Amino acid sequence: MNRRYFLAGLGVLGTMMLAGCGKPSMPTYRYRLTVEVDTPEGLRTGSSVIEVTNQLAFNINVGGYSFFSHARGEAVAVDLPGNRTIFALLRGEDGYADWAARIVYDLATPVPISTDKYGSFRAEQLKNAVANRAVVTVPRTVRLVDRDFVRYPLLVTFTDIHDPKTVTRVDPADLAASFGLGIKLRRITVQITDDPVTTGIEKRLGWLEHLDQYRTDPSNPFTNTLPTEIGGLRSNSK
Repeated sequence: MNRRYFLAGLGVLGTMMLAGCGKPSMPTYRYRLTVEVDTPEGLRTGSSVIEVTNQLAFNINVGGYSFFSHARGEAVAVDLPGNRTIFALLRGEDGYADWAARIVYDLATPVPISTDKYGSFRAEQLKNAVANRAVVTVPRTVRLVDRDFVRYPLLVTFTDIHDPKTVTRVDPADLAASFGLGIKLRRITVQITDDPVTTGIEKRLGWLEHLDQYRTDPSNPFTNTLPTEIGGLRSNSK
């Protein structure tokens, strides 16, 4: 074989090997979060498209690479009889702030753990999740090893939708306690989509555009009293 072509071939092979051993890419994707509620007046639904960006980055706290995700979008709103609305927030029922950014990954079929420094199995599991275009029902809890992990988003409503201080949690297993007889959660689902990110929740909640003012104006009655749940209504959606 010509030595020049032999060396060139080695160079290409070396590049391919380095590429294969390099840090794997983490896809950006969008999914539709849908909430279905049975009512005496029929099924009511609401949905929101959320975009998730992902990366593997060096984490100085653990001395290795970690999987970071960020969600952009807004909560799901479902209009119910009696002029009431239930919201599924972008955080978990257990308070997990990254719920919206991780739920698709968390529901994917686990892949064998790899031992490379990047933990490449995370990228493989995420790619498998994004490739699945089917509707996936979100379980309230999943059993991992010997412990139950919450997978539902936090559900809330407002006694007065014009007053953020009136936010109250809703028990997914007992919507009737908050909204009346015959109101029952049917299911919560996620599905990969190419649809644009949902916007416009501020049209329902006029005060959402002024939260910074509420938190910093000493004369405002909302200062330092806004419930933490308010933070799950939107994430970088503007």
